[in-house]
Amino acid sequence: MLFDSILQLGPGTLILGSVLAALAYVLVLAVYRLFFSPIAKFPGPWLAAATGWYEFYYDIIAGGRYPWKIVELHEQYGMCTRESILGISATCTQIDMSLPLKAQSSGSTPGSFTSATPSSTLNCMSLVP
Repeated sequence: MLFDSILQLGPGTLILGSVLAALAYVLVLAVYRLFFSPIAKFPGPWLAAATGWYEFYYDIIAGGRYPWKIVELHEQYGMCTRESILGISATCTQIDMSLPLKAQSSGSTPGSFTSATPSSTLNCMSLVP
């Protein structure tokens, strides 16, 4: 019954509705990534936090310059910076980065990482202004 009434709307209305639904989805997803994501507190470019186009531009269009762009982001935003939708880049000279890092248990503070030795812990949340 509902399907029959949808078919009576016509193809133009269905296409317009689909485009509007897709735009609403992209907008809601961007707002979530910018303001409500667990890593939303980390500083970084808003385009990198909202979409994958930032990384795509520097990797594909700019000829693989993304690693150098991350260095520039650290110079601009500090030791911990948000460099992609799900990525945080941290630079710290107080920890032996040759040790494998793993996320702490789910009960710990988000942004905390620990190494194989319990004495060396990097907590990026304390570095966020």
